[in-house]
Amino acid sequence: RVTYLGPDLPASEIASAAVAAAARAVGVSIVHVAEPGRVLTELRTARARLPASVPLLAGGAGAVALAAELDGSGIHVIGDLSELRAALRKHRTPWPNDGQR
Repeated sequence: RVTYLGPDLPASEIASAAVAAAARAVGVSIVHVAEPGRVLTELRTARARLPASVPLLAGGAGAVALAAELDGSGIHVIGDLSELRAALRKHRTPWPNDGQR
């Protein structure tokens, strides 16, 4: 199940939506980084507001460009689709009542 929130949302809105939806992972795409400091702050804010059990996955050219700054922050930088698939498999847990529909 995927919930698309749209572009250019503040970290607080992303985290609030993820908590309300009981998200098991949050993915953001960062295409272009005009203001690296602002992007880093927003990503760190999202990470801080999400439950520790919910991985924050950041992909796109902008995320890859910020990988060194994000190292150790608890934000997983995703370089390509195979890395995304692996990260999602790693954090996969069944939904309650899966298989009983």
